[in-house]
Amino acid sequence: MKRFASVLTATILIASIARALPAAEFDTEGVNPGKWTMDLDAARKHAKEKKSAILLNFTGSDWCGWCKLMEENVFSADEWKEYAKGSVVMVMLDFPRDKSLVPEKYVKRNEKLKETYNVRGYPTYVLLDDDGETVLGRLRAGRKKTARSFVAEVKGLTRYRASEVARYTETLKDDEKAEYQKIIGGIDDCKKKLKETKKQIAEAEKKVEELEKKVEKLKETATEFRAGKLGPERLKEYKETRAGLEKARQDLAAWVATGPSRTPENDRKYDEMNAEIAKLEAKLAEF
Repeated sequence: MKRFASVLTATILIASIARALPAAEFDTEGVNPGKWTMDLDAARKHAKEKKSAILLNFTGSDWCGWCKLMEENVFSADEWKEYAKGSVVMVMLDFPRDKSLVPEKYVKRNEKLKETYNVRGYPTYVLLDDDGETVLGRLRAGRKKTARSFVAEVKGLTRYRASEVARYTETLKDDEKAEYQKIIGGIDDCKKKLKETKKQIAEAEKKVEELEKKVEKLKETATEFRAGKLGPERLKEYKETRAGLEKARQDLAAWVATGPSRTPENDRKYDEMNAEIAKLEAKLAEF
């Protein structure tokens, strides 16, 4: 609850500050280097031609405090604009309260991209390579971030793109070029192995989760078997307790999902709901 209170306080502070900050300027069609566009197709075409990275900005332009703060501290600064003009195509994927801010043709597309890139909050920045598909990395907002610090973060993620490597190797002698390309080749090989390993881990974690659920289900079956051996009344008591526990857990989860404010009354309610769950768990342990 302490963490909830601190997060709530920070959110309120940012929201109050943001009311005085301007929203981002953007185009709905075409690409104007150094300026946000909603036209992802045009951005991909431009990026491919210019060998530029693509910065996807998942934002709530007219309500998100952190989004507005980043616009004020980073994206409206000349240092960022100058860098972006030649290096990054800026794409704005907006989820505003004022629905008129987003052309109808982009609404479903934005929702689909939100799912594709597993966006869970705003702002979320996803950096793509010039093919418009390869994810180079993700960036976050920050109260202390500046145009210079954000440029540095982007450069860190784009330094080993094929086009950047080619541009750099043009400055090297032949023997140096071969040595550097060998190093880059090693990086690429490791990335491929890393991707495959992560996939294997994800599959293993899914399998572990499935097995853990199976174990818990079998434990319930075993407990119910033991309860049945104690007679019809005890079996009935077991089933009622099990149902009560499931409902108590669901009620707690549903209440927490409403985002209750931290008050003495809510603290008591939280403690009481957990106490009821503990009581039912202890009763089940008797079987």
